[in-house]
Amino acid sequence: GAAGAAGAVVSIVTSSADALALLDAALRAALCTADQLAAEVALHAGLRGVRQARELVGRADPRPECVQESHLRLVLLDGRLPPPEPQLWVANFYGTVVYRVDLGYEQQRVGVEYDGRSHMDSVEKDRFRHNWLVENGWRMRYFTARDLYQDPGGIVATVMALLAAA
Repeated sequence: GAAGAAGAVVSIVTSSADALALLDAALRAALCTADQLAAEVALHAGLRGVRQARELVGRADPRPECVQESHLRLVLLDGRLPPPEPQLWVANFYGTVVYRVDLGYEQQRVGVEYDGRSHMDSVEKDRFRHNWLVENGWRMRYFTARDLYQDPGGIVATVMALLAAA
């Protein structure tokens, strides 16, 4: 089934980031459950890549909405930061949910966003959302493909500083 296919692919994918994105996508599409993935990986104990697959199954989450969000989340996790909440809903003073951030730390009011090409179509809406979040005590940081794939250490340092300042 889908869990078997995902488990098998993860065990041969060399990039942890791509493997996690595959697992996240499988869960998001409801092709399988986390328990099914874990059981499938356990069937292949001893094979090359299974240790990595087992670790990544434990980190898989259905909430990231694109590959880059999965990659960004893994950068933060590998940087030994607390796990961010994917697709974190933010409420206003009255408790009404008004916005969502790609990855968030609710207690510290830190938001981490991946800015890709799809965001360029909605600049006005994104700026309005950003301004509201900042005005309501959120510290937001936006990262691009350049940051993600050329300077992941910079992402970790930036988010670590934001969390420490909270």
